[in-house]
Amino acid sequence: MGILSSMTLVIRQAQLATFGEASLHRFESRLCDLVRQHWRETCEAMSPSDLHKFVEEGIARGRNYGLTSERDLARFVNVQFALGAGFDTNPRYAWAADVLKASGVPASTRVDQLCELTAGALR
Repeated sequence: MGILSSMTLVIRQAQLATFGEASLHRFESRLCDLVRQHWRETCEAMSPSDLHKFVEEGIARGRNYGLTSERDLARFVNVQFALGAGFDTNPRYAWAADVLKASGVPASTRVDQLCELTAGALR
């Protein structure tokens, strides 16, 4: 047995939180890069800090609906670009809030429905 096999690794809650924050920041950066590609004109009209804030707020709003996977959160942010900030509380898109708040429906299914209805609304 070497010295490492007898050592105990202790990771404190604060350290775990730091790892989580770093992961979130990397996701936010990747998502900013993706939306710059897909929403080029919209993003060009925003400063880099405004874009980051828009993405960050979208992620937070998505989490309020129980979305946790990067895929679901990215799709939520994409809908936010399509319909506008606060779409989920806008009476014009009441159907979006209904879908997002549907109880007993898995998050991925709710996001699938949200994206499908959004595509229909934009036609």
